[in-house]
Amino acid sequence: MRGLGDRDPLRCGVTGLRFARSAQWVPVPLSKELTMSQPQYPLDFQVDFEPTLGEKITGKNNRIEVVSGTAGTWLLRLRVLEKRIEPGTQILWERYNIQLAHSLQTADAQRRDYVTAERTGNAPIEVDHSGEKAITLTVRDTPLLKGDEVIVRIGDRREGSVGSEVFWTATRGRFALTLIEGDERRSAAPDVIVDNVHHPRPACIRLLGPSVAMPGEHFHLSLVIFDRNRNVIEDFHGSLELDYPHGSTGLPGIVHFGPADRGAKVLSHVTLSAPGVYRIRARLTGGDLVGASNPIVCHEQPAVHIYWGDLHAHGWGDCSMLLMHDRTEKMEPADRHRQGRLYGRFDYGAPGAMAMTNEQAERQETWQAYLDAFDRHDEPGRYVPFMAMEMHPGPDGDRTLIFREKTGIPIDMREPTWRVYEQYGNRDDAMLEVHIGGAPPYYEGFRPENEQLVEVCSAFANAEWLMQKCLREGFRFAVTGASDLHVGLMGAPRAVEPFRGRFGSNMGFNARDSGHGSGPVGAIMAPELTREALWASLRERHTYATSGDRIFVSLDAGGHTMGDIAELPERFDIDLTVHGQDTIERIDLIVGEYLAVSLSPNMMDAQWHIDFDRATMPPGTWFYFRVKQANNEWAWTAPVWFADGETRGDAAREWPAWNHTQAPAPDRGAKIEQHLADLEAYLEREGDREHFGEITPIGIVSESVGAAARFISMSTKHGYPVTIRWFYEFEIPKLRVDWGYDFFGPIDCWRGPTG
Repeated sequence: MRGLGDRDPLRCGVTGLRFARSAQWVPVPLSKELTMSQPQYPLDFQVDFEPTLGEKITGKNNRIEVVSGTAGTWLLRLRVLEKRIEPGTQILWERYNIQLAHSLQTADAQRRDYVTAERTGNAPIEVDHSGEKAITLTVRDTPLLKGDEVIVRIGDRREGSVGSEVFWTATRGRFALTLIEGDERRSAAPDVIVDNVHHPRPACIRLLGPSVAMPGEHFHLSLVIFDRNRNVIEDFHGSLELDYPHGSTGLPGIVHFGPADRGAKVLSHVTLSAPGVYRIRARLTGGDLVGASNPIVCHEQPAVHIYWGDLHAHGWGDCSMLLMHDRTEKMEPADRHRQGRLYGRFDYGAPGAMAMTNEQAERQETWQAYLDAFDRHDEPGRYVPFMAMEMHPGPDGDRTLIFREKTGIPIDMREPTWRVYEQYGNRDDAMLEVHIGGAPPYYEGFRPENEQLVEVCSAFANAEWLMQKCLREGFRFAVTGASDLHVGLMGAPRAVEPFRGRFGSNMGFNARDSGHGSGPVGAIMAPELTREALWASLRERHTYATSGDRIFVSLDAGGHTMGDIAELPERFDIDLTVHGQDTIERIDLIVGEYLAVSLSPNMMDAQWHIDFDRATMPPGTWFYFRVKQANNEWAWTAPVWFADGETRGDAAREWPAWNHTQAPAPDRGAKIEQHLADLEAYLEREGDREHFGEITPIGIVSESVGAAARFISMSTKHGYPVTIRWFYEFEIPKLRVDWGYDFFGPIDCWRGPTG
């Protein structure tokens, strides 16, 4: 048995949520207004939103509901209730659990996220902003009197700005006001709850089953309807038509969705009658939207199964970015597991706090919530939870600390790297994952004895460069894909998340490029779905990573598989089998630091036999495969290491580097030319055009995250090629920039070509 078997996957929720204000927690019943007596506040606080398209949305009763991803202008309306507020007083606005911009700005009325403030009588009020988390208003010259009003506009469009946008993911956020008078601080008004809800139009049908099944074995399929930002459309009411191959039983022809389904259904008691590769399609009744399942490979006696999950994702517990700060239902640790099981059909998961406070009582409360969630979801044979938290030791790079079992609260996340490895680096029940989100490792300051798990793909970027770096350091490790999830849904497919990219962070972008808010996953090959079997396979490096699609990969290299330290002869056979969720565009064999050979199947199923002769291959002590699908989804196997450790091969031949890419042919069609004009105008307006040389159109592409116009250019700072994707279907088009001409992470996404 795998996953959730035939049972509805625990639509567990919490009975309440808690909002944090400093160290104070206030219980709030879900779906109810505040019932406690309210103190007298100096300000009345109302939040409205003016969409670029559509009618104004007016907040009521300290709440506002807006559609995620909508472009427009936020209006924060403050009315004075006290007799007077003296000059020099500051009013601090802060946001929690949502994000409005990469960086709020007051410098240029033409650029996005422009902030202005006006007060009654046009008397001066000073506006300051701290990145994107806060705005400070300072009363100048004359006091604010009772009845006076202040209006703050975030994304003020009156002078040509495109405005701002509602946070991309459906979630519950909060706006808070604090009055600062000298050294004294007090709450200025009741907090305003901001409910970001899904877009009503379906944009993605996702159908997931197991990667491996036996004839006659019962399993379940997860069927979910997502919007443009990969939020579940919880009020979807309609039907899907299923198309499944001969030999599939237990599936209806039509699946009806009602209010109780909340956009997701589990189809139980599905069986396959004979060995083969099965894919199931679902079409929206009366529409063109189609989704296809992952390939389900039916074997008589499979040696191993493939189990999917995420070992680096976050829920409640964030004292730094304040994005996972409030313990809302979505951030609740138990609900994170539920999301992964239902929406991602996860077999295992390890949601954890991203940035726990160093205050002991709060640390213990946070850790206990994850322990309780562990107990609630621990079902061997169906789902295996792990404990995890992120460590931020400083310049040596972040790590995710993963535990096999429940354990006591770990050391503080800010402990130096040497202490983290001293404490956990050689324990059998703990594992440290190298990742690329906040800070990747560079090993100038601290080099551990070993690295056990490397995140080759995350929501920030693909990072094969990090895998190669660790290989050159001599480490032998498992690989994984992980979402580094912040506020998105655990288990959701990849989405285009504004400001999540890493190119702009070291290029001085005014509007940082986009990343992927969810998606990447790790595949563990194990004989059964138990904690012991999964952990043993992780330690033995029997893993591979994908950017999100459940690509089936099987490798036999002279009787060895991915992750092995193999005693191999000079010449041996390799058999690679790949079954894609989309057309397989290319498979690359990487030997050492070189691209040895490529295959272009251009079909969904590929088998590749290689007569591997070390004398005619590139020099190297390891090899691995990477897979690219036509929808820009990727997979990487863990390396196979030659046990002799000798760098043998054809050193006389000039081999292409592992990260070799070629410029694609340009496309000058009318549609792409219009997108080029829009992109150029956006970069000029936002002040980022100088980072790029001539921009050349390549074409319109259909990716798993949506349609995009693709361009190539050169970084003017580094003289290195870049690829730009312009996701034009959103109200404010989203920008994604990658180094090189392809997307597997050919160079350091942090340091660039000099890294």
